[in-house]
Amino acid sequence: MTLGTNNRSEIECLTWLRGLAALVVVVSHSSRALEVRYQRTDELPGFGALNILDLGSLGVAIFFVLSGCTLTRSNSRLPIRSAHALTGFYAKRFFRIWPAYIVALVAYMAFRPVFQSLYGQPQGHWIEPQFFQETSLGDLVRYVALIFNVTGPSEQYNNAFWSLPVEFQYYLMFPLFLLSMRALSIFGPAIIASGMFFIGRSEIFPLDSSLVLILGFTFAVGMALGRLYTQWSFRLNSVIALSLVVVITALASLMSNEVIPIEIYRVIPSEWVFYGLCGVAIVSIVLFSNIQLPTPFLRPLLYLGKISYSLYLYHNLLIAIAVLGLIHFEIQNDWARTLWVCTWAFGGSLTLAALSYRWVEKPAIRLGRAIAKQKMRQPSITNKAEVNQ
Repeated sequence: MTLGTNNRSEIECLTWLRGLAALVVVVSHSSRALEVRYQRTDELPGFGALNILDLGSLGVAIFFVLSGCTLTRSNSRLPIRSAHALTGFYAKRFFRIWPAYIVALVAYMAFRPVFQSLYGQPQGHWIEPQFFQETSLGDLVRYVALIFNVTGPSEQYNNAFWSLPVEFQYYLMFPLFLLSMRALSIFGPAIIASGMFFIGRSEIFPLDSSLVLILGFTFAVGMALGRLYTQWSFRLNSVIALSLVVVITALASLMSNEVIPIEIYRVIPSEWVFYGLCGVAIVSIVLFSNIQLPTPFLRPLLYLGKISYSLYLYHNLLIAIAVLGLIHFEIQNDWARTLWVCTWAFGGSLTLAALSYRWVEKPAIRLGRAIAKQKMRQPSITNKAEVNQ
């Protein structure tokens, strides 16, 4: 099957790319869990496949680009002036993100005392803050409301949660981005994203994290790609496209492993901007190419893309369980430690993600769509006035 030649194929390429992005996030956090000694005699892993694919930041940047692209393709005709249409749009977005997130949040909260009792004294390792930081009712409210990236504190419950409020806030801004696109074509979102970037870099507002502003360009470019895909017939040759993706991924890997420091790229202000640009490039290449994936790879990756959100939500929980196993079973050999953590991080996370997708995500998505359809059936105030006249 040739990807990128029709609507179905185009959706498929974005889905399997989302699955790959989620996969490298899991790899990245597995590497963080393995690069420290929990016992003095633990063997640290040498440079290997996990290091090469330690691309979690790139994976998250790809998520943001994909969100802008898919939202634009599915909501390009959203009647922004209709309160019912906007309510329906936000209902779909809310039920797509929030229910599965809340269930995962409860799971992490329940696991905190278990981890604390079995882990021992904190030693300053990567895995610890999400389970040892003191929390308050106010903190929980901020996490439930998905505003903790603005208010703080960060890295509570699950340090991978940081991207969720960013994603949700882009959803909230989407009608504004779309309105600007209708007025100024693809330059509209670019102008808004430029303003966001300036505010973020200038630190005018004391946000706990300014990444929602700094990375706004990833969402904006994703919207532009969604718009341009319907207008451009140009497609890259699959060999050229794959070669470019490999080169860009290799550059991101070199950055992630600190082989190439950000200082080399004098015009790129931060690593996050670098990863954002790499994410934009990869999504653009995949979208505007004729990449073909063999069926044995395509089907698993498509499913991985479908459950990628739940995979993102739960993988740190399974990695934490794996770390407890390293300590209590005294697994100290390099290869044994790597195999143990990867088994839990991938096998366990995929199993839990599949269950979450089946029993939490899909019912919530259906509910959101049902509410949106109901809202769309209701006439707007303008239409009511016209009928009364």
